[in-house]
Amino acid sequence: MLVLDIMSILDSLKHNLIKQNNVLFLDANTPLLIGKCLRNHLAHDNALVNVLLFDPLIAVVLNAKKLIEENNKSKEQIDEKDIKSKEKVGELISDNSFNLTEKYSQDLDTITNQERMFAALEEGKPNNFKDCLEKGADINARSINSWTTLHFAAKGSSPEVIEFILDQNLSDNVKDINGQSPLHIAAEHGRNNIVEFFIKKGLYIDDLDNSRKTLLHVAAQKGHKDTVVVLLNNNKAHTIARDKIGLSPLHYAIMNNHIDVTKILMEKTENAYKMLNEIIIGNLTPLHAAAQRGYLELVKVLLENGANVNVINEDWTPLHLAALNGHLEVVRVLIQKGAHVDASSINCFTPLHCAVEKGHEKIVNILLEHGADVNAADKITNNNTSLHYAAINGYEEIVKTLLKNNAIASIATITGVTPLHIAAQNGHLGIVVALLDHDVDIHDKVDICAKDQNNVTSLHCAAKSGHKEISELLIERGAEINAKTNNNVTPLHAAALNGQINIVNLLIKIVNDLNEIKDIDTVKAIMNARNEENKTLVVAAVHNNFSEVEQLKEVSQPGVSSQINEGLVLCNQDDFQMALIFFKSAYEKRKEILGSDNPGTLDIQTYIGSVSYAQGAYQEALNTFKEIFQKQKEILGLNDKNTLRTGSTIAFTLYTLGRYKEAFNICQEICPKQKEILGPNHLDTLDSQFRMALVLDAQGKYEEALNINRTVFEEIEKIFKKNPTSLCIQENIAMVLANQGKLEEALKIYKDVYKRKKVVLGINHVRTLETLHNIAVIHDKQKNYYEALTTFQKVLDERKKVLGENHRETLNTQYCIANVLLSEFKLIDALRAYTECFEQINAAFGPSHPTVLNILNKIKYINYIFKFTGLEPRDYILLYLQKDITTFNVINENNENENNVKM
Repeated sequence: MLVLDIMSILDSLKHNLIKQNNVLFLDANTPLLIGKCLRNHLAHDNALVNVLLFDPLIAVVLNAKKLIEENNKSKEQIDEKDIKSKEKVGELISDNSFNLTEKYSQDLDTITNQERMFAALEEGKPNNFKDCLEKGADINARSINSWTTLHFAAKGSSPEVIEFILDQNLSDNVKDINGQSPLHIAAEHGRNNIVEFFIKKGLYIDDLDNSRKTLLHVAAQKGHKDTVVVLLNNNKAHTIARDKIGLSPLHYAIMNNHIDVTKILMEKTENAYKMLNEIIIGNLTPLHAAAQRGYLELVKVLLENGANVNVINEDWTPLHLAALNGHLEVVRVLIQKGAHVDASSINCFTPLHCAVEKGHEKIVNILLEHGADVNAADKITNNNTSLHYAAINGYEEIVKTLLKNNAIASIATITGVTPLHIAAQNGHLGIVVALLDHDVDIHDKVDICAKDQNNVTSLHCAAKSGHKEISELLIERGAEINAKTNNNVTPLHAAALNGQINIVNLLIKIVNDLNEIKDIDTVKAIMNARNEENKTLVVAAVHNNFSEVEQLKEVSQPGVSSQINEGLVLCNQDDFQMALIFFKSAYEKRKEILGSDNPGTLDIQTYIGSVSYAQGAYQEALNTFKEIFQKQKEILGLNDKNTLRTGSTIAFTLYTLGRYKEAFNICQEICPKQKEILGPNHLDTLDSQFRMALVLDAQGKYEEALNINRTVFEEIEKIFKKNPTSLCIQENIAMVLANQGKLEEALKIYKDVYKRKKVVLGINHVRTLETLHNIAVIHDKQKNYYEALTTFQKVLDERKKVLGENHRETLNTQYCIANVLLSEFKLIDALRAYTECFEQINAAFGPSHPTVLNILNKIKYINYIFKFTGLEPRDYILLYLQKDITTFNVINENNENENNVKM
């Protein structure tokens, strides 16, 4: 008895047997063809059960021999009318699979013995092998990877078994799915006696598999020294043979750090030194690869045999890679063999830069001892030196080492940034101290007031980032407190604008005259600076008669600001229900003091509307935004930027509700006004145009949507440079292209965005995973279900880790996986997937959400298919999926005594 994925086989035979309203049909010729394919689907290690797991509904339990016999009978006995009507598969086999199992139990034993036969051969047990043959195992069978009995025997260790198999007239050069012969298998597993046996039989020693690997390739790759010797001594296997990617056996030995094999092959390979200096995988030479991985002994061997110590790939030398990866002893050897310590990449990155950036202090010392240029500047990031990199990463001891070795403490990049700027900004107090104390030479002394191209000082950096101790130290050492940037921002302003209350307090204590703080925006920034308890800072009543103090005090509400912040934190954690409680409480308190029409009150009301939207309560959110919009029109005016922003949000909410015409009308009104009032390049203007494109796409106006998206993208890229918003716009462009059916174009853009997000945000960032999710959607639309399912599963695994199992995006991915399974007609898998995620989605989205309703409809559809085909999702099928075939037989035998199994 065999388990057969019928859909897979019929598709491979290119039969068009799926009709509009019917599921599966057979014609008179199909049984014989299926019977032949069944034989080819024999597998060991329960691979057949794995086949069933992929598509359990339309998998049929059949017997190859019986099916072929049925075909022979059909020529005389099958009614012609039945053939023409193409009876369903379910009517050609027994409706009772338990009876079917009993009927074909002998064939099931054959399958089991066949699996045991493969295992016996693999383990080199000839007696067990012959016992399996006596019990009905087929010596001509193949595994799911097209391994024959001879392949399994070659992995074993018994030439006698191989001799026996060959006596049964099996080909000794038969190939598996990878194009490998039994001789390949023997070489790969280091079976020297088997290799010698086949060679004596006259098998071609340089036979190629599908990857164009010879026996010597696979033996060298696995490090089987004795096998390599056998191959070289017998018929002299070609050492210079190259596989599909251009690698020789020597290359594989090197890449896998098989030193003995490497030595043997270098001795036997003509002009081996040339191979040692070739660019191979990843634009690396063998020496690059060995240095990068820290293979010390291998590095020595390569250098002794002619590898160029200063060989350059597209950019770096082996010394760069050894320094970057912290391989101290490899660095020593390379330098001893003449490596240039100041070797420079295309971007002028030296080995010292590499070692410093990764914090490899001992390697830094070695490079400096051998004369590395301590002040060499790269061209990657505005001419950073090693001292800049050490300051960025907080490597205090390396900073001290560099300074002792004559690093210029005040050295600046082309934008004027000094190591002191960097250390102050990143909060590295010890490095700041080391730089300030470095006064060996008056010309090399740190300029504490040094300014970059924007006139930013190190005190600005420390104040903005909230580093109090560093700020105090800089002021103590003479930093200019009132220094102004090109935008007239002082350190006090910088601290206030970034909510650094400790720095604000520090600077205000030092600055005795507050009359300079007359800009209302600066005062607001100071008032909104928050302490560790997130309470609003009360200022301006200190030391002078500030005219706006009393008014500002009235809007200072410590409890409210704390609640707002807590609500925002909860929103970031997707705990919207609890966030709503905080926002509503803050709203009531502020409304009591300021009134419902105050802009400050409306700010909190906007948060409430946003939470409603995030919860999927789109109509409730729309009502809230409309109320805010009306009040903003009255108190701020229709043309105020805040009013216009709310109008744009209303349009976006209408779009989400599917009310595209209303959304379009609002966008038509809002966009021109924002362009006129705020300018065409203002973020609010571009954001509204971005939303307009979404609406146009939903209306099927793809070209218009595409043009707007491209225009917005160009402006974002041109004005704001590498703004993350541009990635969102690119994704929208891809979405429009996908809706136009241009799936390849869309996929290309999504992949480009995904690549950039991995760099900018990280591979496991929620927005990066969102793009990977979109890539899976495209694969699904392309009917590339394997890629779609694999990609969705990868997204699901990471979202569970990053967001949690019950997060909306995690649940959405589970839902998409179920959809792919349904598209492949894997109904039981799809049913299981829908059932597993339904409760969580129902709880997260609510019973009336479209996704919840869609799941219910699809479950209903699947059950309809079960009923229509007569193949119901019985408990025994699910049980069969979880058990070994033998265990399943035991259950069948006891079936009559177990009434809990549904029939």
